[in-house]
Amino acid sequence: MNAQAEKKGSDHSNCGAFLKIVTFLAVLAGCSALAENNDDNDKFCVIHVGPHKTSTTTLQEFLYSQSKAGGALEKDRYKYPSFIKGYTSASKAHAILVSCVNTESPVLQPICSNEAFQSNVLEYFQSFVDNTANDRSNIILTSEEFDRPGLNITELTSFLVPHQYKINVVVYYRRFYDWIHSYYNQFNKLKEVKHPITFVEWLRDEEFFEQRLLGYSVAVYNRFKEAPGIFNVSLVNMHEDPENFNTNARFACDHMDNAPHLCAAAKSHIDGQSNPSVNLDWLIFRDKISSYHPIELLDSDERWEQIEVKFNEMTDIPRLCLSTEWKNKLLQTSLESEKALTLESWYNSEEGLENLMIDFEEKINSKLCSMDIETILLSTEWQDFLTDLQEDEVEKGS
Repeated sequence: MNAQAEKKGSDHSNCGAFLKIVTFLAVLAGCSALAENNDDNDKFCVIHVGPHKTSTTTLQEFLYSQSKAGGALEKDRYKYPSFIKGYTSASKAHAILVSCVNTESPVLQPICSNEAFQSNVLEYFQSFVDNTANDRSNIILTSEEFDRPGLNITELTSFLVPHQYKINVVVYYRRFYDWIHSYYNQFNKLKEVKHPITFVEWLRDEEFFEQRLLGYSVAVYNRFKEAPGIFNVSLVNMHEDPENFNTNARFACDHMDNAPHLCAAAKSHIDGQSNPSVNLDWLIFRDKISSYHPIELLDSDERWEQIEVKFNEMTDIPRLCLSTEWKNKLLQTSLESEKALTLESWYNSEEGLENLMIDFEEKINSKLCSMDIETILLSTEWQDFLTDLQEDEVEKGS
């Protein structure tokens, strides 16, 4: 179901020279008039904004594969800016643009950390937009980093509106309880995270929880909906016909204007699973051993293999689930989000809120629970096992 909104606005800040600002505002004032007069001469800029953990990598890899000479994007008169290689993978390159119009994200600041680099990126994008507009071609931008709350949307649109681009923003929707667990997995599987924690521990941080809401579909949708210069915001509901959901086809066929070749390519493209979640239980368990037993283990210690074998042989593993308070918070946030983003006919159907509650009840005491590592490691069985390993090592050294 598409949720659409047309916008008008007059606010503009931090967009460069005075002439550019005046031009931007003058064109922006006529956005509503343009909205009523679609024709074959319209130029579109489609911006896929994620958010994170909504099959973004799968879509980006597909779009990048179609951006090369002779690809479907070229046939549909869509151009895909390449930006500066070497800072990220080619399919993720549009994150560079986000970093240079985003001054508040500590995650993205290192990418655009100096004025010279920022100037080069923005000058390139300005030149790209100018040349593409002169060629009367459309533009495609894709990055989950567009979901950052610090993104200066007005600065971003100031490159496009003076050329009378109709900016169509596409937001993906994944139910909150599934999304937040996937986001947790993504965060804790990073190599930079030296001490991963369980989902139950991670979610208990109230301030961190509120910060995550700012990057979720509802907040992202609303930020773009309210921003000046945006022509339309539409939603990809990932729960419509989930057994046959094809993220590339849904995007290309339902949310891009005048893109028949890309739509055909998306339908015939076989999706691989990109950036999947991983089981973090062993990583967390391994990291916690030193907190519950005095055994000393270096990373290269051969005894890790014995510990992992015993770990994998465990059955009837004790689980730690969310408190009633957090279960209710997770459910209410999920229900409210579905009602905020989808049409009434959808959320009142069997596929909507009714299905959400059934799915939530199935997962809240299984997938959304965590291994109770403290109970396991404090058990007599594990304490004795680790002590035996410790004593065996002492005997070898004597």
